[in-house]
Amino acid sequence: MLAQNEPTSVTTHMEKLKLSEMEKYFEREGWRAEGYNIFSALFCQPEKELLTDPKLFETLRKSFDVLGAKGIEQIDLMQDAVGATSETDLLIEYARLFVGPFKTVVPPYSSIFLGSRTVMSDDTMWVLDFYRKAGMEFNRDV
Repeated sequence: MLAQNEPTSVTTHMEKLKLSEMEKYFEREGWRAEGYNIFSALFCQPEKELLTDPKLFETLRKSFDVLGAKGIEQIDLMQDAVGATSETDLLIEYARLFVGPFKTVVPPYSSIFLGSRTVMSDDTMWVLDFYRKAGMEFNRDV
């Protein structure tokens, strides 16, 4: 007879199953983070080294595939467009969208769209405080 707290093969199997599910979860979330990281980088000023790196679009495709996300064909179109556009033209389009010269078409600040339509809103301060309390800090080297 088994002791009351002694694991059974069923219990051990369930623990392995939970571990397997957790591993899958962490793998999926890792790929989700990779995708977000790439999109974040693509919203920065274009750099030739990044855009010509074949791993960029491969990683984005893998992220979409693992997550079961729609739009993998859009990644191919994006890669083709980047390959067919000069670095100068990409920089001009980036400036037109995110910088100006007169009116910024797409301000790169979420508070403009989600909050009070100002850059340093109460929402922004709340997020900064939340990150600080969680022990996170802004890395200016990135």
